Amino acid sequence: MIVIYFYGYLKEHQDYSGAYYLGYMYEYGFGIEEDKEKANECYFLGNDDLCFYKMGMHYYHKYDNQYALACFEKSNYEKSFYYKGKILENRKEYADAFMSYHHGAKRYQGDCLYKTGKMLDEGIGTLKDKKEALKYFKLGYYALHAECAFELGYRYIQQGNIKQGLGILKQSALLDSVSAAMLLAKYYENGQYVDKNMKIANKYYDFATRNMKRGEDNEDI
Repeated sequence: MIVIYFYGYLKEHQDYSGAYYLGYMYEYGFGIEEDKEKANECYFLGNDDLCFYKMGMHYYHKYDNQYALACFEKSNYEKSFYYKGKILENRKEYADAFMSYHHGAKRYQGDCLYKTGKMLDEGIGTLKDKKEALKYFKLGYYALHAECAFELGYRYIQQGNIKQGLGILKQSALLDSVSAAMLLAKYYENGQYVDKNMKIANKYYDFATRNMKRGEDNEDI
């Protein structure tokens, strides 16, 4: 409670250096009653990377990408680069989207590592470079990013490194990758690279279904 009074005191005296933290407490009900409206009021008073990120997400969820983009551009918080990239990619401004993802990837933000790898792999917004793409998938794998793990494991299998590739795909499925779970299910169903085993195949199909539902529940609006 002392922390809340402290940040509240700063706010009353027009010192907004604690605006993000007070907003966060209101947003999630930490030591105070949850109040999303008051949380947004605090975020909009702030003038730092985290507040601009939260403001950007506020507009992003309201489908106001113009204002969201303006907020993300003022923020150096690593996830801001990801959402800025998403907006630009949806606008088909692929070169700018790649640059934004690449900025986030340099800060080891998982989604940015994945998107940078995919755009390099497919030559979207940048020159195609599959070797460089693999580097970003590896970094994302070390950061426990599910889809980076899937891309890395699948490529190892394609290169003939079956044992390591399967191991990484299994890790990816445990990290909630639908793609990895589906691929492993098909491998076990068809006896490809592994002994045929419908019990294990069905386990991975169940994994995929649960992960797909979880992804829908958490999907960005």
